[in-house]
Amino acid sequence: MADNFNDPFATNLVGLWDFLNGNPNGDTGTADNLTQDGTPEGGANISGGRLHLDGHGDYFDVDGDHGGPEESVFDLSEGTISVQFTQEEHVGSSNDTLVNRGEYKDRDDEGWFAIQVTKYGQIELFHNTGDEHIKLKTAKDLLSPHDNVKVTYSWDETTGVTLTVENLTTGVTETVTSDQTGLTLDIGDNDDEIFTFGAREKDDGDYDQFFKGSIDYVAVYDRDIQNALPDGVVDGEEFGEVMGLGYDDSNAPTNQGGDKITNDADIILGKGFGCGQLRVAANVLAVLCQAADRLKHFARCNW
Repeated sequence: MADNFNDPFATNLVGLWDFLNGNPNGDTGTADNLTQDGTPEGGANISGGRLHLDGHGDYFDVDGDHGGPEESVFDLSEGTISVQFTQEEHVGSSNDTLVNRGEYKDRDDEGWFAIQVTKYGQIELFHNTGDEHIKLKTAKDLLSPHDNVKVTYSWDETTGVTLTVENLTTGVTETVTSDQTGLTLDIGDNDDEIFTFGAREKDDGDYDQFFKGSIDYVAVYDRDIQNALPDGVVDGEEFGEVMGLGYDDSNAPTNQGGDKITNDADIILGKGFGCGQLRVAANVLAVLCQAADRLKHFARCNW
């Protein structure tokens, strides 16, 4: 996985394209036991662990057999898509596309999904299943050329959607939510493309709204990782910290976070305190007890 890819939900990672040199075209998110590798097209290139796009007809194509397991594994009723990128400059006046699924012209029948950058420095997201659709948009000027930005979008067919955009360069984060239900990633594509990175698929084999810049990674999960329920296991965050009543592990979760120490029967896991540390603690305690015995003996002898 890419060095800048932090993944506490590996068991839910069904797709990851991190463009590392050892397997630059490969899908390394294999919680689904499938690999959906991609291909740079139109002059796109991969180097330094990133997909590089010049905005002039190039993109990254993830293919799969129509209706086969490679395609249907992403027909998710609940999930999350995350993409981290740096835009070099905006191409034209229309939106520039980061992630695309489906064909724009078939959006009302087969659905269409896209994460895009606007000329106003916004992230705009379209999610259309044919029956239901939504458009989410951040404030203007959230990002500028050369900023490193992370976009995370989660959906649940029964509860709604969450879009979070983090400008990792400026430290500004914006979250947009909606209780729109009925949205899934069960989106058709007549020419068997699973995803396109760096361009919108307008129609079968017809691309536009290209992106100029680099993409660090694209990750797909089979659960809503932004609104995951606490699991009841409280994890320590730092070695040697005090974990008292009300302690919350959500700041740096090792087990999906959001759990607190309460008056109920909690499972509490200290960070890094295993059998080896217990043996050390026992040895220290034994030495202290021996020292205490010597002090008592010394005190009796000199009373």
